[in-house]
Order: sequence, then structure tokens, then C-alpha cells
Amino acid sequence: MSKQTIEAAALKLGQLRYREPCHAELPHLVSFSGGRSSAALTFMAAEEGLLRPDRRDAVLFANTSAEHPGTYEFAAECKQRLETEFGLPFFWYEFCTVEDAWRGDYWRKASYRLVKPLPVEQDSDGYRSSGELFEEFVSLQGMLPNPHSRTCTAKLKLYPSHDLIGEWLGGTEGPAHAGHHWQQEQTAGGGGLTDRV
Repeated sequence: MSKQTIEAAALKLGQLRYREPCHAELPHLVSFSGGRSSAALTFMAAEEGLLRPDRRDAVLFANTSAEHPGTYEFAAECKQRLETEFGLPFFWYEFCTVEDAWRGDYWRKASYRLVKPLPVEQDSDGYRSSGELFEEFVSLQGMLPNPHSRTCTAKLKLYPSHDLIGEWLGGTEGPAHAGHHWQQEQTAGGGGLTDRV
């Protein structure tokens, strides 16, 4: 039997093979792009029991403020379904900058903010969708991305997700330390960064 056949059979049974058995109980995180393939993979994993809320598994969606309006609608629908049907936390987040001070000097630093699946025009805690994040990123970086410095994905998606994941898995209060003061739950069924078990 080939390796691909074994892995396909394991997935069909709702089991994954881990290099180390202890990895089976570590939280699993899915990066949701907002596309059909990403949604299909996420829902298949949830339906097969490969994603479990009791293990602190979560789904992450990085808003770049330049998504198609249909992507936002689709991501909001997926968020609602995954949270209510499977109990999985589904975090929308976006890059932002915050002011910091030390010994009288002030500067801006990169951070992230959790957002609701509503446009900021409807709710001040909602997502931005008019390119504001790119402008804020360029303002902080002081230069445009280019073929030699392709920083958009890193700064708008990866680095903020690393911060969010560290705070989610570390059991901290989330980004309040960096100027994000939203104390409401971020998920339909609880399980937000401020809701610790």
C-alpha cells in the first residue's frame, strides 16, 4: 500500500498520522484564505473531527483590506457556520499599528486587532476594506513593497498571525497590551481570547 493511500485512508477515518504521538493533542490551527478550497478543507476537517474545540483548535482569517466584497461575505458565512455547528473559534484579524513609549520617546509598532465580520462603516470594531491596512503598513515601513522586498504577506498576514497565535495558545488576554481594548467575545460561542478555560 502506498504512502498516499495510507494517508487518504487515515483522513477518511478522521485520523491523522503524527510524527510524534504527543502532537495529536497540540492545538491545530487552520489559516483560512476566504476561498473555496480553503473552506472545503476547513469544513472537511471539522466534519471528520480533525478540528476540535476542546483541544483549542482555531481558524484564522487575515484581512488585508483589499479583499473582494464577496470574499468578506463568504468568510462571514463560514465563520458563523464553523462556530455554531462545530464550536470552533474563527478569528478575523488585521494588521494595525499602535503607539508605544519608553523614557519619553514615542514610536509606532506593528500589532494586530481582532475584528467583527462587519464593515467598519457599520461597526467601529468591524473590518476595514478600502486599502487602509496597506497604507498604514507603507506608512510604518517607509517604503513600497517591491520585487526585492516582498513584505506584504509577511507584514499583513504572517507576523500578525504569529502574535495572535502566541497569545491564543499562551492563554493571555490578547492584544489589549498593545492598545486593543475590545473586551467582547470574538466568536459566536465564546472561546475568544478573553475567555480562558
